[in-house]
Amino acid sequence: MTGMTTQTLGPDPQEFAVRVRTGLWLSRAVWLVAHLRLADVIGDGPASGAEIAAASGTHADSLERLLRALVAEGALGRKTGRGLYNGA
Repeated sequence: MTGMTTQTLGPDPQEFAVRVRTGLWLSRAVWLVAHLRLADVIGDGPASGAEIAAASGTHADSLERLLRALVAEGALGRKTGRGLYNGA
C-alpha cells in the first residue's frame, strides 16, 4: 500500500497530567520560597529547618516539609547527617 503514513502518538495522557500537576506544584513552591525570602536566610550560610522557620516567622514543621520537597526536586541542597539546608 503506497501513500500510507504512520502517526506517532503523543505522551500518555496520565503521564502528561502528572507532569502538569508536578510542574504547577513546583512553581508554587518556588514562588513561596521567594515570597518568604527564604533564600536570604539560607544565603547567610547553611541553616536547619528550625532556624530558617524562626528567621522567616513560619511554622517549623510545615516549612521543613517544603524544604525537603525542594531538596528532592534539586532546587535546594541539604548537608546529609547534619540536616542543614543550603542553596543548590
